[in-house]
Amino acid sequence: GYFKPYIGAGLDLSYILETSGWDDIDGWGFGLHLLLGIEVVIGHFALGLELGYSAVESRFEYDGVTGSFDTGGLSILFNMGFGF
Repeated sequence: GYFKPYIGAGLDLSYILETSGWDDIDGWGFGLHLLLGIEVVIGHFALGLELGYSAVESRFEYDGVTGSFDTGGLSILFNMGFGF
């Protein structure tokens, strides 16, 4: 096997739906994400660890008031992959 490091960037398009009792908040968000990862490749199988950060600004309307908030954040992902 061998190690395969990678970096990346991309665009995020997110739909947020939050329900809390009587009130619902929903809206679309758009932003960027950056990631850094490493994986071990053995034949047609890979195990990886990825650190990602996304900055997504989501807009919503609630009771006639329009607002926005950052729905992005930091994530740590464990990946398993199979070649096909």
